[in-house]
Amino acid sequence: MNTVRDVHVLSMPMHVSTIGGRPAGNLVSVDISKDLPFIPARIFYVSSVSERHDRGRHAHRETVQIISCINGSVGLTLRDGQGGVVTFNLKSPNTAIYVPNMIWDEVDYEDSNSTLLVFSNTPFNAEDYIKDWTSYINEYNKTS
Repeated sequence: MNTVRDVHVLSMPMHVSTIGGRPAGNLVSVDISKDLPFIPARIFYVSSVSERHDRGRHAHRETVQIISCINGSVGLTLRDGQGGVVTFNLKSPNTAIYVPNMIWDEVDYEDSNSTLLVFSNTPFNAEDYIKDWTSYINEYNKTS
């Protein structure tokens, strides 16, 4: 069974562009076959969430995700059914977090301009979500 020890940070290459010696923006490139541990079946983003509003609060039975904040700042708290907890403050578009299946996630949007980008190894399936903490703990303990 996965634990928070299986969560890890991925760093994507970021290129700082200049034109005439002046900053012209950043380019973060993701080479799917080289930078990601799986081929995404789904890519989505979440934006325009009210400041200090939290989302997530669920786990996935099968889905593995890579989560990155490409604008703004979000707090990401990950928990496992053994009491393990790890937190991240995501605010750099070239930093991503690998989240295995059966890890509970909570996302706190620290400002309303934040945009979360997620790569998922499975297509959307409502049955894959565990949205209640008690149900998560019960299912985690059954499968470990």
